[in-house]
Amino acid sequence: MDKEEIMKRLGGNVTEEELMKLFSPKPKQKKRQTHKGERAEDYMGQREPDRTFTEDEIREFCTEARSDRRDMWTCIITMSGTGMRPFETLSLKPFMLGFPRAQFTEIRGKQGKKREIPFHDRLWAELHAYIKEEKLERDQILFDFNIRTLQRHVKKYADEVGIKWIATPYSCRDYFATRFSAMRGEGLRPVVILKAIMGHNLFPNERYVKITPEEKIEAVNAVFKDLIL
Repeated sequence: MDKEEIMKRLGGNVTEEELMKLFSPKPKQKKRQTHKGERAEDYMGQREPDRTFTEDEIREFCTEARSDRRDMWTCIITMSGTGMRPFETLSLKPFMLGFPRAQFTEIRGKQGKKREIPFHDRLWAELHAYIKEEKLERDQILFDFNIRTLQRHVKKYADEVGIKWIATPYSCRDYFATRFSAMRGEGLRPVVILKAIMGHNLFPNERYVKITPEEKIEAVNAVFKDLIL
């Protein structure tokens, strides 16, 4: 049906602009990539953080979480202390801790890429205490809730401590990167360590920098040794 016929059927009560909208092709919506165990609708309404936690905000936020739910608090300090994405954190099981080496875990991130995540000393001890308290079997999920539940609780804790900007589970990952960069500087090796931990692509010149597991542990311990959440 052409424009003239449409105008004729509508009695001429349609503007050229309205016709253009009718005939213009609708832009294709980019489908969000999801990962195993996720659903696209789990991310509805979730936005990247407008900013990151200050040191005072993260303490108050985590204190609120700790007073509410042990599992939620442990999940939050795991994201904040490792930089793992929410879906990566929610996939953790006890047997994954300490593999392939002590104080590390190996996870699959975006596009199924494997990477090793170091745990600083206090977080490592806290995770094992949590597993013992909850009496989790080696193949049980550490945090038995989904991304939507995590989102709701992050928003609730942020609201209760008076955080005015939009806090999401990704705010914890953003906090890790911000604190790591501030504490370790902007030199080549710290940047490569941070990218390796967070699963970011390396620039060509960064691929020649070889980082040992010991360096990763030393780095996260230095960054988080004085942080009490």
